Amino acid sequence: MFDIDREHPEYAARKATWRNYRDLYAGGDQFKANATEYLVRRHREPLDVYYERLHRVFYENYIGSIVDWYGATLFRREPIVTLQGENETGRSFFNRFVEDCDLKGSCLSDFFRRILIESLVSGTAYILVDFPRSNGPAANRAQEEADGQARAYLVECGAQDVINWQHDEMGNFEWIVLRTESLCQSESGRGWTKETKWIQYDKEEFRTYKRIEGQKSGEPQLVSQGRHGLARQRRVPVFPFRLS
Repeated sequence: MFDIDREHPEYAARKATWRNYRDLYAGGDQFKANATEYLVRRHREPLDVYYERLHRVFYENYIGSIVDWYGATLFRREPIVTLQGENETGRSFFNRFVEDCDLKGSCLSDFFRRILIESLVSGTAYILVDFPRSNGPAANRAQEEADGQARAYLVECGAQDVINWQHDEMGNFEWIVLRTESLCQSESGRGWTKETKWIQYDKEEFRTYKRIEGQKSGEPQLVSQGRHGLARQRRVPVFPFRLS
């Protein structure tokens, strides 16, 4: 049986390093909250003295300024997308896509600026190409457009989100597993619980699993599955963005 929460050896070896990189990039309260990772207690140092040093810790965040400068400089001039051809439907799609490529209002240049910064911090970022979920195939192109099923969009994924993968003989992904965590309000409405979601993509299908902290069954539960948007191309719809 496939263990959806299994971590690739490369991921397991690098995840602690990625946390450190993010702390050093973010600085501020995030760095201070994890100060014990960087400020080591001295030999025979009294605890109260060590805690006082942790409380007073200060980090001059040059790394964040340098990374943000590179991101701003590279995208100082917004890329120009030129469309050719007489297909008005295609032109309309790409015009909307360039202005809002992630269905959250991000233009294409803003999206790739964030991808670049993620790559500068972690070494790798991932881009998921997805389509809105539907209850079934559209009867025709007009219905597909009306329901928004043809509205492709991008999702940015950090290096810490991609926990397991396998490559085919050509070096492309055979399958990949994404894992994300979020807080959701409990059913009683009196508190918050942690929800973990896994999505496995192969070359034709996706499978989504969820686990909510505190539920009787501690195992991830399959909640949805189906064909993804690049099934006809037989491509896993997740693409790495790496800086050499």
